[in-house]
Amino acid sequence: MDKVAENFVDHFHQRWRVLGNGGGKALMVCLDKITCVKMHDLIVSKWQDKVAELEASVAAEEALFAAKGKAPSGLLKQRREHVEWMKATECCVVVSQEQGEVADFAKWKNFRDEPLDITPHREKMVKRDLEKEFKKAERPFRIAIVCAMWLTGFDVKCLATLYLDKPMQGHTLMQAIARVNRVGGGKKHGLIIDYNGMIKSLRRALATFAQGDRAGTGKGEGEQDTVRDDAEALAEYANSLKAAGDFLTGLGYDLDALIAAKGFDKQQQILVAVNILCDSDERRKTYQVIVEDVQARHRGLFPHPGLFDFDAEESAVTAIYNKLQGARVSLDVSSLLQDLYDVVDIAVSTETPMVKEPTAKYDLSNIDFTRLRAEFDKTPFKNVVAMNLMEKIEERLAAMMKRNPTRVDLYERYQEIVQEYNKDKDAAEIQKVMDDLFAFNDTCSDEEKRYLREGLENEDELAVFDLLQKESLTKTEREAIKTVAKDLLGKLSDQRFALDRLRTMATVQAQMKAEIIKHLFANLPSPAYDPDEINLKAGAVFAHIYSAGLGSGAQVIH
Repeated sequence: MDKVAENFVDHFHQRWRVLGNGGGKALMVCLDKITCVKMHDLIVSKWQDKVAELEASVAAEEALFAAKGKAPSGLLKQRREHVEWMKATECCVVVSQEQGEVADFAKWKNFRDEPLDITPHREKMVKRDLEKEFKKAERPFRIAIVCAMWLTGFDVKCLATLYLDKPMQGHTLMQAIARVNRVGGGKKHGLIIDYNGMIKSLRRALATFAQGDRAGTGKGEGEQDTVRDDAEALAEYANSLKAAGDFLTGLGYDLDALIAAKGFDKQQQILVAVNILCDSDERRKTYQVIVEDVQARHRGLFPHPGLFDFDAEESAVTAIYNKLQGARVSLDVSSLLQDLYDVVDIAVSTETPMVKEPTAKYDLSNIDFTRLRAEFDKTPFKNVVAMNLMEKIEERLAAMMKRNPTRVDLYERYQEIVQEYNKDKDAAEIQKVMDDLFAFNDTCSDEEKRYLREGLENEDELAVFDLLQKESLTKTEREAIKTVAKDLLGKLSDQRFALDRLRTMATVQAQMKAEIIKHLFANLPSPAYDPDEINLKAGAVFAHIYSAGLGSGAQVIH
């Protein structure tokens, strides 16, 4: 039992990234209830020892960085995340209750020679909804120890690893392995660690219970492959890596050159590959899909020792992938200029970027586009620069469209530029695309200041004004509509129209619709608008406010 617990800790603590969000769960199946509690005490003790070991190592390295006045490296930050994940991880026993169980468990002793105590485990099972917690990837209850419960009719998509330390056969065995075979969260397959050598029982169970429909129907065929040896999964991983290399080779890039390169040359090779992939959206997205498949298979098998034979290839394709993703995970659009200087200076980071939600503010106003144009003329990696700029402008445009849905003409113009970029092109055409992007950005800047030219106070008023106006209006009527828009927003600033209430309460929606219709019928120039038009305009204004809200990211319309 001690060896099983030690193997479990050594294995599972390395599978913390088996799901992208660190939410992979483990299910340990033991012989009986007594063994479950004994195993729990062993695993918790060894887990804590492992945490202390890793904490000491990480803290020592962090102290070295601090002594030199440097921020921790990306790898060290990841190791710290790993330690914190282990600290937060909870291990629980889940067994059925029976009369007199406290006394029955106390007759047995754990590895410390202490009487077993079922009471703290039973309290968790009674006071908490452990089943619900285990099914949620984000909850820290990640290790469940069972003997009979949760082996049938219990679906957990985030369950990534099943540890079997109980002899089973037939239908019970089939039900047990089905727990880990649910796909989801980037999981390609589940992993079964068998401490009892039950492979023959597995094959027999599959032959009996996994026949599916009859051959030739297209259903149920191939169930014999439901449980496969890890060597087959390793071969599939190798094939996925080969697919990534073959894709790059087909584009004229030699992955072996990146693997063999050292230092500055390696950074240069990564950027050459990214520049080739940035030639079109199709290339970039195809490569991303291929590498994400590689990563999912790698996570599913890790820490299988056979993976280390492919470290060089995996590191190379992942370094290219990470750099390719760099433009899409920038935390602030205002950092664009520095990003592009990094491109020009070949200052390429191969660390895994920290993906965070983009901020609500997309401000390109502080970027020196004159200097940016000059840097673009000098860099040989024009595809990378163009793709970076397109990503940033796309984010800016999305924010502008959310604030004012009448800006559809800007969106259509941007799509035309993208379509031109995705065509086969030479250097002159790339230059034209960049010129178009710079001009488009200038247009966006002008549009964002239009509310000032219209004599309005903010973009909220401009959005409502744009939704209300039409081409046939006179100058006097346009000015009148600006007043209508301002006054309407003043009425909608009431706290009762807070966005969270608006989106969840039908009565609030009805009240806002009524307020908008009442205001427009009373104040829109009657000769210019007939009743049908007013109703249409009222619907458009309500739909905009409901979907986007008003104000700079505020949850209250103000």
